[in-house]
Amino acid sequence: MGLISSFCSKSRTQTLQAEEQALINCKICRDKIKSYIKSLEKQERLKKDQAKQELRNNNRDKAKRFLNQSKIFGEQLKVANGQLDMIIEQINQIESAQMKKDALHVLEQGNSILKKLNEEISIDKWEKVSDDMNEMKQQQDEISDFLTNHRIDQNKFDEELNNELAELEKLQNKERENIVQEEFPSIKNKEETREIKRELEIMN
Repeated sequence: MGLISSFCSKSRTQTLQAEEQALINCKICRDKIKSYIKSLEKQERLKKDQAKQELRNNNRDKAKRFLNQSKIFGEQLKVANGQLDMIIEQINQIESAQMKKDALHVLEQGNSILKKLNEEISIDKWEKVSDDMNEMKQQQDEISDFLTNHRIDQNKFDEELNNELAELEKLQNKERENIVQEEFPSIKNKEETREIKRELEIMN
């Protein structure tokens, strides 16, 4: 399995390198043709200017020869421009195909991640959360119904509950003080008493 994975990875790298090299070669060829076209244009203009000069010198035969050379360069320009158009078209097609391939790869990765996320957030988990929330709401509703049916005022009920809690805390503190007095009867300092109470609270 490891050898297969290594081979696939190597093959993919080689493919990418071949694609990049093909694109580079096309661009090098494009630049060479552009340079060649500039040279042809320069030669065409030069021969045409020479033909005009020979006509001004009343040398018709020489002018005709230079004009013929200019036309030859012009024909070569047509061929070179045709080649340039084909190269540019190929470059555009390669770049377009690469972008489509990259976009497809990104979409495949996105779909894979999305699939994993959807598996983690399954409908069963949503239903469990919903059931838990409904259960808590039902318990709260039962408490409210109980208070309503027994004509118990909610505010009064909460106040009584807080008072009862305060009484329990007060009773607990009193018990701790009694323990301190029984076990350490010689202690008179209130600060020492509070310190021992705190130690007892930590132990409990």
